[in-house]
Amino acid sequence: MSIPQPDPEATLYGLTPGGLYRIVLPFMDHYNNVFAPGEILRFVRRHFLPYEGGHTLVFEERAMYLQETQQRHIIDQFSAYVARIDPA
Repeated sequence: MSIPQPDPEATLYGLTPGGLYRIVLPFMDHYNNVFAPGEILRFVRRHFLPYEGGHTLVFEERAMYLQETQQRHIIDQFSAYVARIDPA
């Protein structure tokens, strides 16, 4: 029996460059930047610092910093906080 794998597009690892994303639930990143529901961001790229366990998500509008120990709940449930907007 195979174990179902999470959809990579619903994680921070599956963000698509040029894709539009909407903040669904409010949260603060590692640097206490507030991300409010309804905010729209266009994804550019992701950086990872293994020593620090830090993910930098670069959007055209601004950056988001998630640290694996402090923001684990956001990283693990990323699709509950950030959702892709399908182009119409």
